[in-house]
Amino acid sequence: MSSEARRAQLFPEPLAAKVPEITVLFWVVKLLTTCGGEAASDYLALGSRQVGAVVEAGLLAVALVWQFRTRRYVAAAYWSVAYAIAIFGNRADANHRYMTDRAVRDQMVANGWLAEGDGPDLVVMCAPQ
Repeated sequence: MSSEARRAQLFPEPLAAKVPEITVLFWVVKLLTTCGGEAASDYLALGSRQVGAVVEAGLLAVALVWQFRTRRYVAAAYWSVAYAIAIFGNRADANHRYMTDRAVRDQMVANGWLAEGDGPDLVVMCAPQ
């Protein structure tokens, strides 16, 4: 068997593209996915940050495995990856800082950071403008 035939056997070409057509509906769903992902990430950060991080990484792993196992475009698989990336990416975003120290928060506000949230155990900041 030739190397090209072996490669084709191991890595068959998908039957169709695995991405949606770019339409107005695509952008509406993309916007909702991004906003929902950010809200879900913020919600998961309200409890234990470590548990939230594990949940977010788990969602991302499951979504990626599902998407990679599909051979064609499956809307649920595609958008689950987009949603999981929005959730995980919000936590990994360098423009957000999670902390529990009130003195650090006050210093950051004095340096121009914007307070996005405030709770008994969590302070969320957004990068300075």
